[in-house]
Amino acid sequence: MEFKPYILCSPAEDGPRMPAAVARVRSPLRCLRLAGEAGVRAVFVSFHGATLGERETLLDLCRHLKPGADGSGLLVVALLPEPHRDLLEWLREMRVDRVCFATVHAFAKLAARAKVDAFPWEALGGGPPRDVLHSVCPYLGHQATPGGHELPLCGAYANRMVIGGDRLRDYCCCPHHVRCEFYRQPHPPGDVV
Repeated sequence: MEFKPYILCSPAEDGPRMPAAVARVRSPLRCLRLAGEAGVRAVFVSFHGATLGERETLLDLCRHLKPGADGSGLLVVALLPEPHRDLLEWLREMRVDRVCFATVHAFAKLAARAKVDAFPWEALGGGPPRDVLHSVCPYLGHQATPGGHELPLCGAYANRMVIGGDRLRDYCCCPHHVRCEFYRQPHPPGDVV
């Protein structure tokens, strides 16, 4: 196989054709093997469409890509479908360098324009997990569904309100959560009508 300086691990979804500089793999084990090759600059791990079980495997991959107290010199970027407080905390603990809320399609489009020696990963947005956590509402929670996925819930509304769409984007996943009526006046469990 031809050497490629960037790796995209995306086990849960099919997607667009990747440019020549990006090796797309579905298997986290294969990703880990390829990441050990000399000259690999970055690994992008996509959590899009992952079930809870697949997410655990991807978190293990991140843990192995950044071993030791200081992490490795390899750049590890997590591609997330939306902010998820617990997942962001785990990624921070595993010393993932950056989280981005970009699809594999957006990643492929950017990678197609990138120079082999300088991938513009900053253009994907996001930031270090620690910084992203500061902008996400502390009441944002998630509950598992029988299908192995999760629903976003509002903890300020006693986890009885599923959030999505505009509210999730405009309030829960950005610094504007301080303007939300539920954030400003949280309802304790049992106090919701």
